[in-house]
Amino acid sequence: PEAFLAMVFGLPHRYGGFQLSDLAINRRLRLSHKAQQIARRTTLIPDILFADVRLAIEYDSTAEHASSSQLTRDAQKRLALEADGYKVITVTAGQIGNSGEMRRIAEQCYRRRGRSAIRARCGVSPSNAIDGGARDSALKARNSRISKLSCSAWAGRWRITASKSSLARCFSRK
Repeated sequence: PEAFLAMVFGLPHRYGGFQLSDLAINRRLRLSHKAQQIARRTTLIPDILFADVRLAIEYDSTAEHASSSQLTRDAQKRLALEADGYKVITVTAGQIGNSGEMRRIAEQCYRRRGRSAIRARCGVSPSNAIDGGARDSALKARNSRISKLSCSAWAGRWRITASKSSLARCFSRK
């Protein structure tokens, strides 16, 4: 699910993404002393990170976050990131299956990065690229399959139409 989120946020509009560049997946962050006391760890790994604007996106699945101890660790992680100046956005399985929700999350990312709106690229209008019924159906179908598969099995089944070079540009690691 985290890889799917990264693809939705990072891919160009022409491939159905939101074209948010410079994201990092599972990048380890060294915490300040204050944040270490909150998290009880020296480092944290946000699911998706926009380091340049101190923005972290965390995915909360119902399967992985059902226990009270996991909920406590997630809350500590969010508080520690916020103590170090990061804005934390939490995404749930229900939001992944809803293009309107995904658009609102992408708009928060754009605002944090100093952009006011999602812009059209390559002749694709935002309404076609982001709110289309086909995309809604694809997201809902993907969401139903995500809940049935483990992360590794799910990642192996994902098919992408973009070329490797366009993906490399979208997911450059720094």
